[in-house]
Amino acid sequence: MRSGAYVAEARSNQPQLEFIRHDVLTIPFPVNNADFIFCRFLLTHLPSPRAALESWAQAARSGAILAIHETEALHSTHPAFSRYYEMVTQMQQHYGQELNVGALLDDALTGTSWRPIRSDTVVLEKPARDMAQLHVANLRTWGSNDFAVQTFDKCEMKQLESDFGSIASGSKEADVVYNTARRIIARRI
Repeated sequence: MRSGAYVAEARSNQPQLEFIRHDVLTIPFPVNNADFIFCRFLLTHLPSPRAALESWAQAARSGAILAIHETEALHSTHPAFSRYYEMVTQMQQHYGQELNVGALLDDALTGTSWRPIRSDTVVLEKPARDMAQLHVANLRTWGSNDFAVQTFDKCEMKQLESDFGSIASGSKEADVVYNTARRIIARRI
């Protein structure tokens, strides 16, 4: 995992805070009685959002707040983005994950120790250049992913990488990417 590098970067950027590296599904947690838990674009990468929510409840005090921000849908009129999202969906499904996990979260909270206070969606217009930068970085890692190598055409991946590189640099234009995001605030009972 690359989380060690991210934790080191966070420590360097915010030296007054303490950062702990820990698997978000492994209990017990190194902290107890948390007042606030924040999750952004994480549940999409986990095989069971419900299991994560249940384990996080064990680290939270009664009355603690959980804030979640996850993608419910991604849409673009540009064919490179559309194809990329199809491929990511296929890859995540292979690993038991869900790209559009935000659409499943209200149900995932049912029966857990979390009670929703607010759950809504917002459509965010993300600049194509910014999204292309993220996607080209992801595509570059796919060459070492067995599933991607066996499932996707190498030439198509190279073409997408080239398209996203051109969009990220500004040499190619693309309309905004629409990210429908699910935002949830829940309280630990």
